[in-house]
Amino acid sequence: MDLTGSAHVADVLKHLALPWFVLTISSIGSYALIMRNSLIAVMNDPFVTTARAKGVRRKQILWRHVVPNALLPTFTLVLLSLGFIFGGVIGVEFSVLLSRTRLAHGARRSNRRTTPCSRACSCCFRPW
Repeated sequence: MDLTGSAHVADVLKHLALPWFVLTISSIGSYALIMRNSLIAVMNDPFVTTARAKGVRRKQILWRHVVPNALLPTFTLVLLSLGFIFGGVIGVEFSVLLSRTRLAHGARRSNRRTTPCSRACSCCFRPW
């Protein structure tokens, strides 16, 4: 199957989706911890105490004042880790692709000699 143009790009993106999803899911825990710690830290700031003293409802304080200030470190962490996640996905996917094609090429080349070892390699490492 020899893809060109936009079909090749779509195929590459399709194969990058699962590793990207796995790496993203594994990072969500750290994002949640950073957000929680930021919320706790911002809840002790003086402007929250002032808002409480003015009689502003707790829900309004949380959503209008605390969450926007607590999102800054979390948003920074997410943006910084996007580069690592995308770079890791590309590295993992292409290293797997290259290793499979090299193994398959070596197995096919050694398959010309009819030894039991080369037959086993061609069966085990054949790209599906």
